[in-house]
Amino acid sequence: MSPETPNATRTRRPASHRAIDWLLLGGNRLVVTAAVVLVTLALLLVFQPVPRLTDRNITPLLYAFSALIGGNLNLLTIVVSINQLVLTRELKSPGKFREEIAGIRELREDVASVSDEAFEPLTPAKFALSLLDAMDEELATLRESGDDRREAFAARLTEDIAAVRAALDRPVRATDEIVIALLAVDFAELYHRVDRLRQAETPPVSSAERESVDRLAAQLELLAVTREHFKQLFTRESLSNMSRILLYVGVPAETFMAVVLLRFIGLFGATSVAPPLWLVNAAVAAGLAPLAVVFAYVLRAATIARRTATATQFKTGAERL
Repeated sequence: MSPETPNATRTRRPASHRAIDWLLLGGNRLVVTAAVVLVTLALLLVFQPVPRLTDRNITPLLYAFSALIGGNLNLLTIVVSINQLVLTRELKSPGKFREEIAGIRELREDVASVSDEAFEPLTPAKFALSLLDAMDEELATLRESGDDRREAFAARLTEDIAAVRAALDRPVRATDEIVIALLAVDFAELYHRVDRLRQAETPPVSSAERESVDRLAAQLELLAVTREHFKQLFTRESLSNMSRILLYVGVPAETFMAVVLLRFIGLFGATSVAPPLWLVNAAVAAGLAPLAVVFAYVLRAATIARRTATATQFKTGAERL
């Protein structure tokens, strides 16, 4: 089975599934944030919860805007504080930092040993691809073994590798894209299958096939460790990006809402002119923008954490959520 065949099968997913994957994982978080805000604004304009401004609804709107401003200030403070707390834990003593460097060096050496390369690539995408190339070489032996179980295992792993390679062969700009691409590998099922192959006694297994299975088991373990390492890098980047974007979005939103709130306060004067309804609806949508930022970033981080929670132990079905 060629890598292109299973990959082509994967691409024929329903449009609804692709839309959900875009929302949960693949979509740019700024685009997802903008989409949430625009959908909110569209719903406000369509349903018009405040058809017109009167003396009766001015006071409730005044309280609503005050609550949104206060809530956003609390949201900004809490999220930035939690982010700083998490990032502070990343500050390590020289000894801990040297241990981390030694662990990464050991991982690179282990991957180099199973991929027959003296030096592993520097970029994360090429690093993962070098390991996938080595696994492809071992799978060639199992695809020609003549045993149904070994061929089924090789076909399933080839399918997963093809899906990952399709995402990594194009230019990859961020660590999150690599982590999302590696979600295509079903480690729980593959570990179960490779363990059964290593314990099987019949039909007779050649020494080359036995060695290929052992090397694939080691490569699968290294691929799982590699994904976990990249997931840690992604978590750090995601937290810092969310805090930065939250400040970029939250401060202008707070300023805009404060201006509209002051306009509402001015309505109590005898010569005041009520603001247009589109401005009121826009201010409400802007007030929800900081929450939309948190929604976009936390949704993706939570989805990745759920789908990788039991990478090698059990198959829970979380990868479909």
